Amino acid sequence: MQSTDFGSNLASPAQRALTEAGILRLEDLGKLTRYQLQNLHGIGKSALETLETEMRIRRILFKQEAENPELGQYIDQFASPAREFLYALRQQLRSLLPLAVEKMAYGMPTYYYKENIVHFAGFKAHIGFYPTPSGTERFQKALQVYKCSKGAIQFPLDKALPHTLIEEIVRYRMREVGVPEL
Repeated sequence: MQSTDFGSNLASPAQRALTEAGILRLEDLGKLTRYQLQNLHGIGKSALETLETEMRIRRILFKQEAENPELGQYIDQFASPAREFLYALRQQLRSLLPLAVEKMAYGMPTYYYKENIVHFAGFKAHIGFYPTPSGTERFQKALQVYKCSKGAIQFPLDKALPHTLIEEIVRYRMREVGVPEL
């Protein structure tokens, strides 16, 4: 393996981690999800940034993350119409964020890429959507019709989900976090 395959700034521990994982060329990184790569022992923040930069230059994409069954179990505990709203929101978020890790955090479904992008949760009369304070501040005018607090939005179950607004908020958070759009 040549060090130039992974960028000249990649330290020895990172190169060893890649070799042990069977990653011998930059193109092989497309076999891993970003989450799998960042969890290899020896891959630190600097190595991850270096590899991501090289991948962008060569237009190599990480493998898409798989759906997390925990989220389905979480959603299934809700009665209609909350369950349908939650599944619709999950489907929208999966299509917008195929590289993000789907996980449970703070007891809620969460989409993670470098950091938490958005969370959502079910309630008796609404769906809670949590795009961080910056996500609510940026769309403050469009969110006036919803009950909001710092970093939280309530979408009532007696109205349709505002999919266009949700997409705009998620794309804003993607840019903020540095999630590549596919």
